[in-house]
Amino acid sequence: MKKILGYVFAAIMFLIGDFSSGTTFVEKPFEDSVKDAPIIARGIVGSRNVNWANSEDGTRRIYTFFEFQVIEVLKGELISRSIQMRELGGEKDGVGMRVAGTAGFEAGEDVVVFLGQKNSDSSHDVWGMMMGKFNIQKNNDGNEYLSGAGVVPKQHIEGHSDTPSVNKWTVELLRQLIQKQARDENKDKEQQAYSHGSKDLIKQPKSNFPDQAALNNEAPHLQLQESKSPSDQAAVGFDSFWILMSLGLAAALSVMIIFLKTK
Repeated sequence: MKKILGYVFAAIMFLIGDFSSGTTFVEKPFEDSVKDAPIIARGIVGSRNVNWANSEDGTRRIYTFFEFQVIEVLKGELISRSIQMRELGGEKDGVGMRVAGTAGFEAGEDVVVFLGQKNSDSSHDVWGMMMGKFNIQKNNDGNEYLSGAGVVPKQHIEGHSDTPSVNKWTVELLRQLIQKQARDENKDKEQQAYSHGSKDLIKQPKSNFPDQAALNNEAPHLQLQESKSPSDQAAVGFDSFWILMSLGLAAALSVMIIFLKTK
């Protein structure tokens, strides 16, 4: 009875958990899953163990941990060739938790997995649950094909029927898709940067000097005189010359009149 109650309690805790994370089961086109997954890696599954751990929202839950020997990192970064993946569910201390939609791993499997970023316990959640696990199948044609619930063509998803997708994905096609998405993302960033840069170039720099009208209105005592052309300046000089000559003649006549009166 205690064990059954434990399963019920764990299921309730899962249902009220955070469904915005990559640990939620969501069917989507393969290309979109590749684009959304933070890390994609190929490797060999090792041993497993069950333990309590904190989820993304800090809630204490039961997880099953799997050792994973990384062969190739297709997307993102992993600092170690030996990591731990984890999935919600398992049995620990008499409390069990079974979650529908988990990927489930067996020791020795050669798989490609979609993973989230490192958790506080240094493990990585399987991104998209069962949609984030792909077994490798080697065919007679020499290609390595991905097999799993996550290989969902776009025409099988509502709203994507107008864009057909590859039905059989090989590891090489996955590499090419990741590289193309990275190039497209970089191109979009460059276009956005160029667009912002163009807008900055269009903006005219504001002058640090006030125009004359504003200066005259704000400080009448600092009003600037209009500069005169060379012809105007010559006219002023010519008028001054004749004024001085007239004053000189008037003074000379006054002296002569006074001299004659004294005789």
